[in-house]
Amino acid sequence: MYSGQNPADRLIDLFNTPCANSYLPIVFTCCEEPSFYAANACGMAINGNHKSHHHPRNSEFLMFKTLPTLLVAATLCNIGQAQSSFKEIFNGKDLSGWKGNSKLWSVEDGAITGTTTADNPLKFNTFLIWEGEVADFVLELDYRIGEKGNSGIQYRSSVKDADKFIVGGYQADIDATMKFAGINYEEKGRGILAQRGQRVTIDGKGKKKPEKFADATELGSKIKKVDWNRYKVIALGNKVSHYINDELMSEVIDSQKDKAAMKGILAFQIHTGPPMKIQFKNVKLKEL
Repeated sequence: MYSGQNPADRLIDLFNTPCANSYLPIVFTCCEEPSFYAANACGMAINGNHKSHHHPRNSEFLMFKTLPTLLVAATLCNIGQAQSSFKEIFNGKDLSGWKGNSKLWSVEDGAITGTTTADNPLKFNTFLIWEGEVADFVLELDYRIGEKGNSGIQYRSSVKDADKFIVGGYQADIDATMKFAGINYEEKGRGILAQRGQRVTIDGKGKKKPEKFADATELGSKIKKVDWNRYKVIALGNKVSHYINDELMSEVIDSQKDKAAMKGILAFQIHTGPPMKIQFKNVKLKEL
C-alpha cells in the first residue's frame, strides 16, 4: 500500500498531522533506534524539510517493524484531527462572542472594525475582547490599518478594567508607520519585549538576551500599507512568535515565571492618538 513512498516521508506525514504530539510515542516505539529517527524526523517535519536523511550506518532511514503499526498510528491521528483543526472565532456578520465599547467597534464589510474620530478622542487604550481563553495556540487573521494609528492583538492577556475594556499582556503590534508592526509589546507590563527582527530570551530574573535574526527595515518592507496583511501568532510553552505575511517578525522565549503568561484572553486594540481605523477578518484559532 505504501510501497511507492519512502518510509521516512511517511513518518513525516504523520508528524505533520495536527495530533502528532499525542501519538509520537506510539510511532517511536515501532522504530529501530528511535532516538535517531525521532530527532531527525521531528526536525524535518517542524522545519518543513521533507528530504530524507540517511542513517550513518544504514542506507534505509527508517523501517517500521509492521505495516499494521503504521496504520494504527495513522488511524489515531485521524481520530484527533477534528479536535486540532482551525475554528472561526468571528462569524463575519456581528460581534457575537466578543465584548467591547459598541461606540468604537462594529462590523463593516465582513470585518471587525474599530474606529476613532477627532471629535471623540480616546483617553486610554481600549479593546475588543474575545469571550474565550487561549493557552498554546496558532492564531491567523487578516488585518488592515489606515494611514494613521496603532493597534495590536492581545493574547494570553488579562482584563485590567472590565468597564473600560482595558487589557494587559502580550501584544502582537500593528502600526501604520511600520515602526512597531510585528514587535512583541507587553501592554501594562514590561513594555517592548522584542523588536522586529529580534529573538529575545528572557531568563528567570527578567534579564533579556536579544539575538538579531533579520533586518527590521527589510522585514517592514514586507508589510503592505493601508492594505490587507496576514498576521499569525504562535504560542507554544514559553515561546511566542509573530509572523506577518509568512515572515517571522519577532520571537520571545520567556522564562520569567512571575511575569510570563501561559494562558489568558484574546483581544484587539484601539490605541490613543490620532483618529484611526483598524479592521480584522478571517480570524481563525487552532489550539495546540
